[in-house]
Amino acid sequence: MTISGRSALIAILLALHVTAGAFAENGSKVLLASSGRGPAVGDRWFQVDEEIQKIRSKVTIGAQEPRNEDVSKIVKYRVVHETLAVAGKAVTKERITIERWSALTDPKEPEDKSLSGKTVVIEHAGLRPRITYEGGDSGVTVEGKKWVEQSLAKFDPMAQVDKIFPAAPVEPDSEWTLDTKKLADEIFKGTEIDGAKSSAKGVLKNVHVEDGIKTGDIEIKILLQLKQVLDNPVEWKEGGLVDLTITVQGSLEPEKSRKRSVRMDLKLAGRADQESTSGTISVKMDMKIQTNLASGDMPAK
Repeated sequence: MTISGRSALIAILLALHVTAGAFAENGSKVLLASSGRGPAVGDRWFQVDEEIQKIRSKVTIGAQEPRNEDVSKIVKYRVVHETLAVAGKAVTKERITIERWSALTDPKEPEDKSLSGKTVVIEHAGLRPRITYEGGDSGVTVEGKKWVEQSLAKFDPMAQVDKIFPAAPVEPDSEWTLDTKKLADEIFKGTEIDGAKSSAKGVLKNVHVEDGIKTGDIEIKILLQLKQVLDNPVEWKEGGLVDLTITVQGSLEPEKSRKRSVRMDLKLAGRADQESTSGTISVKMDMKIQTNLASGDMPAK
């Protein structure tokens, strides 16, 4: 599975089918109400992200020499969003200034910084967003354009963060559980899991008021024991456990403040074998994905 940290985060957050919303209190419990900040023309906010993806993979077929299929990618950026048009609760047009951006896929090659300083206008209408580069896209690499299409023009991961919270009220410092089968179906479509060896729990901690805003820490711990290799019907002989931790720190009142940070750490390692006419096919994999995302409000122009 070659998926960027930002894309992985989006997929995982969208998989958490729980009610999103703002912070409210019910006695000593914490409840997520259905209200929240509606978009408004002129809204501005920043996002800073660092995505690190490393996959070490070795494939052996029969008596042939092992073949390395390693993947390494590091993407860093800071962007500023500006809402240009809205329809109801949806942003239909926005300007995104890419203050800095770099992508490194080969440590022997220079970083790709072709998006740094570029500004794109994205119109969310129809089946596919319309992307326009102010001043043109001259100098932007194929990789850079692909990143804009797959990341900036799709779901905003920070807008999906509220979905981590449970629908029912919970006591601070107490745990709640998530449906592992639903998570697996959404994150790793078509891959079966061993339910008895899988678990998903969350906890809300350190709830307090900071600068008039209710804040806190959320931690989601997910363990999914996969039965097959990702995107392949080959069963794991060893390993195959997805170990995923998502931590959120900051505002519990998104209608008042976007100041929030999200960190995701995903690990998966194991070995899978399959018989073929060319001999035994053996695949060893060690995958690590880490994402650090932060956001905050900016004054209107």
